[in-house]
Amino acid sequence: MKTLLTLVLSLGVILLVSTASAADITSAATGNWDAGATWVGGVVPTAADNVTIDTAHTVTINVATAQCNNLIVGGYLYFDIVNSGQKLLVNGNINVTAIKPGRLRSGSGTPTAPKAHELELRGNLTVDSSGSFDMRVGSGANVSVGRVVFSGSTNSTILLGRTIYLSSGEEFNSVIINKTGGAKVILAAGNLFQNNNTTNSPDTLIFVSGIIETGNNHWAILRTSSGAFVGASPASYVNGIIGRGVTNGGGNATVDLPIGDATNFRPVNLRLAAPANATGHYVWGRVRLGNANTGSSTLAGGIDRVSAVRYFEVGYLQNAGTANTMNFYVFGPSYGTDDGVAPGNQDLRTAYSTNARVTWTNAGPTTHTTDLTAPPTTIPSDSLSPTIPVVTGTSLFVALARATGTTTNSLGGPSAVIEEAGVPEQFFLAQNYPNPFNPATTIEYGLPADGFVTVKVFNLVGQEVATLVNEQQVAGVHRVMVNANGLPSGTYFYRVNAGGVSATQRMMLIK
Repeated sequence: MKTLLTLVLSLGVILLVSTASAADITSAATGNWDAGATWVGGVVPTAADNVTIDTAHTVTINVATAQCNNLIVGGYLYFDIVNSGQKLLVNGNINVTAIKPGRLRSGSGTPTAPKAHELELRGNLTVDSSGSFDMRVGSGANVSVGRVVFSGSTNSTILLGRTIYLSSGEEFNSVIINKTGGAKVILAAGNLFQNNNTTNSPDTLIFVSGIIETGNNHWAILRTSSGAFVGASPASYVNGIIGRGVTNGGGNATVDLPIGDATNFRPVNLRLAAPANATGHYVWGRVRLGNANTGSSTLAGGIDRVSAVRYFEVGYLQNAGTANTMNFYVFGPSYGTDDGVAPGNQDLRTAYSTNARVTWTNAGPTTHTTDLTAPPTTIPSDSLSPTIPVVTGTSLFVALARATGTTTNSLGGPSAVIEEAGVPEQFFLAQNYPNPFNPATTIEYGLPADGFVTVKVFNLVGQEVATLVNEQQVAGVHRVMVNANGLPSGTYFYRVNAGGVSATQRMMLIK
């Protein structure tokens, strides 16, 4: 007992010492990070300390690795432009305030030679609307850049004060996404712009691990070359809106966007006939979960079904550019195992809609053989002539479609609907079978008359997790085969609404 007590007391002392070593440290004067005279009390910040740069001071990061916990930038915080390779590791959050306003920049001015630094952030980034977060200072070959690394096992939320590109106010250069444990980078406010340079200290969005979520905010990398994105995969992509710059010189260009939704990576390939332009314009894309058919969409040009799982939205922003229209001539969505695509057939098509999904038009191709050996697989449309124009601030939609008269590809995502002969006297919803299941099960229901039918799955707290059917169906017995690979173990409810009646059943997924 004495030994155990001694150990507990010893641990307690260690804990107290560790807690006491963390401090709130404020700048006392303008100076270098590693100088005691820069800080109140002469204490240079360590990894556990919360740091405030006072509005009257300018602090320069002049060491190989400066560290702190939370960081408030009320004055100026610059990386050294004399030397290269300095790093700032922030274990908590960064707040660049509007008081002075604050500045966090990769350098205090144009260096005499290229300089590269790194800011690694494990927490949140907040930049007030008049604050400055500028990771590219200078122009031409002599430029000071700061690579931003989002790391750690907790989410990093980004709150930016601007929505318009401003090179000296809010500008990222290269960004690395390296989250672990399922953590994400969430762009919750403002639009994030990465610089457009391809030649001198080029900017790149590098995916290692972790999802970027943007909601309706834009993450735009203005670099125009194919090297703008590196490493996107099913473990790391953009769920939301991602944009990429297009050549200023005009002519044909290809843009690949590393996008997906809450469940899967579904990149899109776009080919453009770009007008001559000025820096700042970009095309963007996102994936939307749900049925591409509004329920009353017209399907034109030799298609009889569009995806009931997801579709793509593609848009254009002139921003600081000079041309207000971008012309598209190839749309290349991608598909995987949950898109209701069967392997080894040539019945799959690409469709587009320029009128908010009122009409879907077949864009081909007729020679693509579906392949699920290494998804996601891209299916580029035929080359369209005339091109499809998109005016700045607007968008169009793209979806998988199937050739009229074919049934090879259900396009129902995790479900495939099978219609049986025979009309029941009244509506019924049977228990799914098998139940419990892993990962596949079948839902069976009967319709006494033609009508519009929805089949949806909900979790225990009532959140919708899947729409299996959302279409007009004929009278008869129908079965929906469900694959729940993307869902966690647990209890779910499935609900069928048809002809003004509905029924719900419980099912159990065990993995």
